[in-house]
Amino acid sequence: MTVKVDLNLRENTTILRKVIEGTNQPSAGTKTLSVKVSADYPVNDRFNVRAFYDFSSNEPFTSTSYPTSYTNAGIAIRFTLAQ
Repeated sequence: MTVKVDLNLRENTTILRKVIEGTNQPSAGTKTLSVKVSADYPVNDRFNVRAFYDFSSNEPFTSTSYPTSYTNAGIAIRFTLAQ
């Protein structure tokens, strides 16, 4: 059995700096979290079962866009006829 886990956390920000006034204001950017997990189980040399789970979430720093997230999960079965 092979298990894979990928975790990604990223933060991108664009900041407008007004040097004379001494203010900083975020103008764009997001905080992104991504989790991917999969497990492969070879039953025999011709039959393989895979289970997976993917999750991604985006949270913007500005109010001009909405937070989004999605989840994808499932099972894949592979049967090989010839080798």
